Amino acid sequence: MTTIQGNKKQITLFAAIVIALVTSAIAAMLPLFRTENARSVDASYAYLEKGEHRDSLLPYDLSAAIVPEKDGWVANGPVTTMQLEEFVREHKPVGQLKLRNSDINAEHLSSLAGCGLTYLGIYNNDLGPDELAAISRIDSLKSILLEDNNLTDSELLHLTGPAGVESLELNQNQAGDRFIEHLPATFPNLSFLDLSRTGVHGKSLVKLAGMSRLRELRLFACREVGINDLKALKKLLPSTKIKCGAWEERFQDRSQ
Repeated sequence: MTTIQGNKKQITLFAAIVIALVTSAIAAMLPLFRTENARSVDASYAYLEKGEHRDSLLPYDLSAAIVPEKDGWVANGPVTTMQLEEFVREHKPVGQLKLRNSDINAEHLSSLAGCGLTYLGIYNNDLGPDELAAISRIDSLKSILLEDNNLTDSELLHLTGPAGVESLELNQNQAGDRFIEHLPATFPNLSFLDLSRTGVHGKSLVKLAGMSRLRELRLFACREVGINDLKALKKLLPSTKIKCGAWEERFQDRSQ
């Protein structure tokens, strides 16, 4: 009996020692996880800051596959120039392509010229003048969507075409008065324009009056556009359907 009790005490003591060691090891590693998490957060914020790109925490060779989606193609992550060039060779004419969080740059976009691309959607990237100039040289484009790409009013002036574009969506960027002045001469064939959640002022929208082909204008969550501005715009563009309201209403409108 004494031997059994002694064994139980030894087992209990051993288990306590193991638990203490495991707890100590976990406690020692927690700062490493917190540091890595902090670096990830810092890198994410830096990605959205103009002119600053910190070293990625991901492997340099990590890239997203370009996969079919409905009537086109989509990449939901970083892509490489070589990858895009190979994709273009295998799937020309490309038709429609969406790039989300793809860390896209001017070199990537230049590889899309001459591939029969008619729709280009770029989401959540950090675009600048060089990238916009590259997009402007894709002559086959009919539709451009640049959503949440940290674009300023002055940078958008580098989007100079192509003139055949009929649909332009620039929501969640900083498009402003200068770009509005730039639109009529640059995109004379526009029938659809989305400036939702941008910095456009209502008074500057009168510069769109000469765009006779414009059939729909979206201004959801544009804080600087008031009711009187919309009334004046409607008189200048009687054939244009103007949609506005809260940001959430934009998604309800799409589902209808």
